[in-house]
Amino acid sequence: MGGCLVTSAAEFPEEVKVPPIVVDTAALPIGSIITFDQTKENELALPITTSDANLDDVLELRARLSVAGQNYENICGPSITPSGEPKREQARLSIPGSLLRKGACSKLEVLVSSDFSVPCPKTITDGGFGVAEETDLAFGVFWIWEMSNGPAANATAAQDIVTSCQTLTRPTITPMPATMVP
Repeated sequence: MGGCLVTSAAEFPEEVKVPPIVVDTAALPIGSIITFDQTKENELALPITTSDANLDDVLELRARLSVAGQNYENICGPSITPSGEPKREQARLSIPGSLLRKGACSKLEVLVSSDFSVPCPKTITDGGFGVAEETDLAFGVFWIWEMSNGPAANATAAQDIVTSCQTLTRPTITPMPATMVP
């Protein structure tokens, strides 16, 4: 019987990392407006659904809140553990109601990565997101309308919310490869 003996180590191509995804769900569509009344509740809890083709990665959930176009407030979310499937268990992002300005619009940027380069809640002043690899970032934007001024019945309060939303700008982000989620 003939055979072959291999004495060198087999070389395999490096596994390609794909970015995680903030999943657009029926319960919380990306880009949606979320209403909140701080006179009725102390915090806003959002169910964030993520997916990651890198099945072993532990993901970290963070958010940046810009209230009426003012400075960002960094919010630390929970770690999202691997589930053996690309789609992960929903993570609860809690936003203290005290961070939302009464009667104003706030922009919430949800960020997910397995490799943030700065600890949370360190403020990132350069406009970046604090990830080691720009290709390891999921991004979703939501708008929060603080409703305690009664904008449904008060035209001035409604105008205040709409006007404050117009002062918010969208950050420049690096395009990332899109992946299909089964």
